[in-house]
Amino acid sequence: MIKAGLLAIVFGCASAYGQDAATQNTQPATEQTMETRQHPAPDVQKAHKVKWTHRPTFSVESGRVTAGTTVSIHSATPNAAIYYTTEPWIPTAESTRYTGPIPINETTHLQAIAVTPGMAWSLIARAAYLVDGNPIPKPEAVQIADGVLHSGTPLRLVTDAEISSKTAQQGDKINLVLDENINANGAVLVPRGTPVEATIAGVTKSGSYGMFGILAFQVDSFTVRGTTILLHGGGVVWGNASKRAQIVEAIPFVDAASGHVYGNEAQIKPGMQLTAHVAQDTPLIF
Repeated sequence: MIKAGLLAIVFGCASAYGQDAATQNTQPATEQTMETRQHPAPDVQKAHKVKWTHRPTFSVESGRVTAGTTVSIHSATPNAAIYYTTEPWIPTAESTRYTGPIPINETTHLQAIAVTPGMAWSLIARAAYLVDGNPIPKPEAVQIADGVLHSGTPLRLVTDAEISSKTAQQGDKINLVLDENINANGAVLVPRGTPVEATIAGVTKSGSYGMFGILAFQVDSFTVRGTTILLHGGGVVWGNASKRAQIVEAIPFVDAASGHVYGNEAQIKPGMQLTAHVAQDTPLIF
């Protein structure tokens, strides 16, 4: 779930930012007896260490690239699943799963995490690619050949509201819109601009627990001509010490003397793009 991913990102990455070690020492959750302090059991010893999934690496370093350049992502941890996003969303296990090289057709901020069962999520890997020349245009429509919008079909969405972690509440509804047409046989079945419902899944206000603001939401569905299309996806964004409206680095400012983390509120602005996927096969015959 998005909320679980939010917590993993916040308390995994924020508290261990900048660490690349595969393990990290932690304190036991409960007070130990004298016997266990002197002769800790093997399971207690294991509990003192949390294994971290290795941070992903990109095949292409940040910088200028030509349109159509492809980027591969890899984690040194065996069997790690990799999830990625583009600007400005923080990746979670609800983000797009990496299955093969990613084409860079326009200026892109790529972010990725690696997730392994029984291990802590990796730190976030980031790269910024500036595309020289004319970017490759995005498809203007999703084409349906058999009258069915199939499960897993990616749909490009765009935010249509301004949301701040200062005022948002978990459970609030927010508005997105479809950013491309859905066509069949040359006819537009679902037009670009169709409203899409989404729900705030988690909020942390700036200053809570010494943290920057955080906003997480999950995409729910949209309805056209009485037919509801369920969607799967969402986004997470957090604030930092920067005053930029769209956060692309998400690096908090740490006071070395106190260890406190300070940051501003997370902001969702109109026009921020993301991708959601159709949750189940849905006939679109009107």
